[in-house]
Amino acid sequence: MTKHFTQSDLVRFLYHECSDDEANEMAFALESDSDLNTQFKSMQAVYSELSTFRLKPSARVVDEILNYSASAALEAQY
Repeated sequence: MTKHFTQSDLVRFLYHECSDDEANEMAFALESDSDLNTQFKSMQAVYSELSTFRLKPSARVVDEILNYSASAALEAQY
């Protein structure tokens, strides 16, 4: 009997969060199920792109955080 893998299973496999037995089952399923393999390769592509993103808040947001922090520090002194 072939196990049906979900997207959650694929994500856990991608992030190496499966047991050894699950990982072996998934590897076999990826070799034998072209649709599952295509879906996994798509997830891998997105995963590799995630590491290239560098999020940077705007200067306005940074200024607001610093101003809030400074005013909170002043209030704490009194």
